[in-house]
Amino acid sequence: MTQGSDGILNIDGFNWSALKLSEADRAGLPSSILEARVKAEHDTFAQYHQEIREAVEGHRGRVWATIGDCTIACGFPNIDEAVAAAATIQRRLADFNRYHNRLSSPLIVRIGVARGDLPNIPYKKRGEHSAPELDEVGHLQKDCPPGRIRISRAVFEALRFGPRDFRPGLASDLKSKSTGSLVWSQRSWTPQDEKYVRILSPRQQRSFPIISTSASDVHAKPSDLDFSSIRDVLQEAFVVVGETRTELPHESPVSHLAATSDAVGVIEIFGALQSSSKMLAGIDEWVDSEDLATQRNLVIIGSPVVNIYAYAVNTVTSAGFVQEPDGLLRIRVPDQQGTRLFPKAVEHSSFDRHYGLVVLARNPINPKCHMLWIAGISGMATQAASRFVRDLVLNPTQVLKASLGNPVHKPNIAVVAPHWQSGWQADDYQGKWRVNEYEIVWLGVQ
Repeated sequence: MTQGSDGILNIDGFNWSALKLSEADRAGLPSSILEARVKAEHDTFAQYHQEIREAVEGHRGRVWATIGDCTIACGFPNIDEAVAAAATIQRRLADFNRYHNRLSSPLIVRIGVARGDLPNIPYKKRGEHSAPELDEVGHLQKDCPPGRIRISRAVFEALRFGPRDFRPGLASDLKSKSTGSLVWSQRSWTPQDEKYVRILSPRQQRSFPIISTSASDVHAKPSDLDFSSIRDVLQEAFVVVGETRTELPHESPVSHLAATSDAVGVIEIFGALQSSSKMLAGIDEWVDSEDLATQRNLVIIGSPVVNIYAYAVNTVTSAGFVQEPDGLLRIRVPDQQGTRLFPKAVEHSSFDRHYGLVVLARNPINPKCHMLWIAGISGMATQAASRFVRDLVLNPTQVLKASLGNPVHKPNIAVVAPHWQSGWQADDYQGKWRVNEYEIVWLGVQ
């Protein structure tokens, strides 16, 4: 290690492959549009690399190499400057995406930080150079949640300033060189996701996963999602169980954790799958979600706070919950007369029916993955929706064939309700939520 130099940064794009024009895209565009798009891409990435270089040099480091989308920086006078450079990059990306990004979606990066330095060899040979430090920082970057920073245990122990800004990383399947690493508790912001989190507490805002895509990006891709594939989606998924409380999100964003009918739904799905080794679950204020939801299929299971995911999802799906001006959520599905709004979700037992919603869509956090959304305007409704999913896992053909007599071709949206018994009243909710039978009220296609 060079005297007085410490800290290696690996800065790489998370969603960049989707932002760059493929050869097939280029061939299908008129020359004038292609020329404008190529220029926008070139100008955006040129400005990005300039921002990276300024941030690194501002903390007395140097850009060692740019290899594809990856930038390697080193030569910092101490590890605190290296970590500060990483934080500066993530913070400056918010303004960069707002004012300088000319592409349809934000640039999102992951940053790994390890101790060490790199030799001053000819630039053209740096892409071929191998070293334990490069291997370590590469693993830290790949295991880092989008928009954050992952530092090694050795970096954390050497920090003099800001160690409280890092928390233990919860990522699964960590490479051996990432074991014991920590994750930056703050995050980069994008124009797309800033508006989604306005009713969250500051702690929840920091933990909410980045919404990395736009509605046009998702809708431009052909849909291959339908309920018959639900078992495959669940084989490798992260399940977020809803927090439960009595206040609505806009009144009191801080939640109190509890195991409710939402957790029952998770247990039923686990039972149907006979325990998939790649399925994970979490109950918290999205700290787990940030680490895990961006890399795999996502399952969201109801309750008010988790339904804020629905608020984001509504930007990339054509059905779901509607956020009204007063903060209330309503289930929205189209029917022959237009859009139908089911009752408001005010309190668990304040309506005459308990409607649940099941949506299979692309994960808005990472459209390469899928999202299964199980929600309800009551715990009973969530339970009915979970039972519907359980039956889909066990025998999707039979469930869909028997659902409406003439099922929609490849449905991926359903509204369900507990099978209504004679004599039931709305205030019977507490004694009757454990319902085994349900009705499919509406079945549709996104």
